[in-house]
Amino acid sequence: MDDTSITPVLPNVKHFIVGSSNKLDSLMLSVWILLIPNLRKLNISNLTTFNKIELAKELTDMIDNDERLKSIFDHINELIIFSQCNDVDTKTKKELLAAFQNIFIKAVVLW
Repeated sequence: MDDTSITPVLPNVKHFIVGSSNKLDSLMLSVWILLIPNLRKLNISNLTTFNKIELAKELTDMIDNDERLKSIFDHINELIIFSQCNDVDTKTKKELLAAFQNIFIKAVVLW
């Protein structure tokens, strides 16, 4: 992960919107983030609430198993979890906000 000799695949992408409500697992998201080293804004608002909860758990587990993974999430400045049309209770929103803030430490997490 620290090898800078690898040429980034998508160096000009700065904003990534997960456009499907289908499950995006933590490994796939991590691969996408590695492929997009200039990613600054990540939008997962289209995922279902269940998938967001699962993603947060999986990412947390991955980071717990390997602390080096934290560094790949550091360059993201903004994470959008919910759009205005998401109908989710406040408790769930707050729990997801806290979970994703622990993963994307340097990002502003919006809901």
